[in-house]
Amino acid sequence: GEQMKVLIAFLTVSISESEQHNPALGLIKAILSRKFMSPEFYDLMEAMLKLNVRSQKSSLRQQSAGIFIRYLLDYPMSDERFEQHLKQIVANISYEYKEGRLSAMQMLTAVEERLPDEL
Repeated sequence: GEQMKVLIAFLTVSISESEQHNPALGLIKAILSRKFMSPEFYDLMEAMLKLNVRSQKSSLRQQSAGIFIRYLLDYPMSDERFEQHLKQIVANISYEYKEGRLSAMQMLTAVEERLPDEL
């Protein structure tokens, strides 16, 4: 309930402002593995998608991509939300900085490789 909201708010700040993002990413992975659902968690996943192109750190871009892909493929969501996420990944390919564009392309490829054939 309320404690989880506070934790997710802390994690959101932690991944975007901290040099020490690894503990936060570990906690996010743990929450993801338990399939915790809340509007705040969905917002945190949106932040992970942004980090995939915006982070200056290659390791953080890669880890955020892995977390977001797991969320995209494992979490219950409407077809509309799923499509919206895919469109954002595609839109990220035109990000202003090369590293971000490459990261978005790698994420799109990784998602495409993992999607079931019927999609």
